[in-house]
Amino acid sequence: KRLFFTGCALPAVSPRNTLRVYDELRRAYPGTGVLMYCCGAPAELIGMEEAFEGTIHEIERHMEELGAEELIAACPDCQHTLKTGLPDVSVRTVWEALGGRWQPPRLRDGARVAIHDSCKAHHEPDTHTGIRTLIADAGGVVEDVEYSREKARCCGSGGMIYPVDPGLWQKIVRRRAAESELP
Repeated sequence: KRLFFTGCALPAVSPRNTLRVYDELRRAYPGTGVLMYCCGAPAELIGMEEAFEGTIHEIERHMEELGAEELIAACPDCQHTLKTGLPDVSVRTVWEALGGRWQPPRLRDGARVAIHDSCKAHHEPDTHTGIRTLIADAGGVVEDVEYSREKARCCGSGGMIYPVDPGLWQKIVRRRAAESELP
């Protein structure tokens, strides 16, 4: 019925957490499969339209073969790219899917945290709510920064800024990180 769309970064950076999220999605939504694939955003960002279209068609093909009707994206950039490239497909994030349905372990009760909302998700209030619900359910306390939710600022990681202008990238990263002393 649905596929956990891991994207390319999460399984590379944290394979154990990728499996954990997949296990929780299968518990919450029986019939959930997994599609470990890139959404095509890197190709699209650098103007490789043909490669991007090919990626979107491959995702569509996999969905059709598996009978999937929905994608649950691990990454807000993937969510944005998939919604744009596949406008007829239901796409939501793992935070939306698991917020209020999964009880995360309460490992740091009372921990105060600041959330960096992705600028790609600034028009996704359900993603914002899902993230904050999961943190609250884990015992955390969210203290929103001035530029959160729909006012989210760039973190410096998108748009291929780093390889093009490392100095600008550092400036953007520092500005965003300075918005809160909280983790």
